[in-house]
Amino acid sequence: YQGRGVGGGSLVNGGMAVTPRRENFAAVLPSVDAGEMYGTYYPRANSGLGVGTVDPDWFESAECYQYARVGRRHAERSGFPFV
Repeated sequence: YQGRGVGGGSLVNGGMAVTPRRENFAAVLPSVDAGEMYGTYYPRANSGLGVGTVDPDWFESAECYQYARVGRRHAERSGFPFV
């Protein structure tokens, strides 16, 4: 078998294609046109990668995401924000 992957961040972020919150974008990349990123490039990348969404009820019960839920509980208990 040989593994193949398309992306970059989507591969190292647990197989997720995370779109940053728009309100944080300018602080991180002030020289990049946020309107163009959210209107053109993020939708294009998500479409090309076949990005979908996760049903929140499934996430809360799926065994494979048990450690994500544990991490979330620890972050919450420690006062760290999470999304």
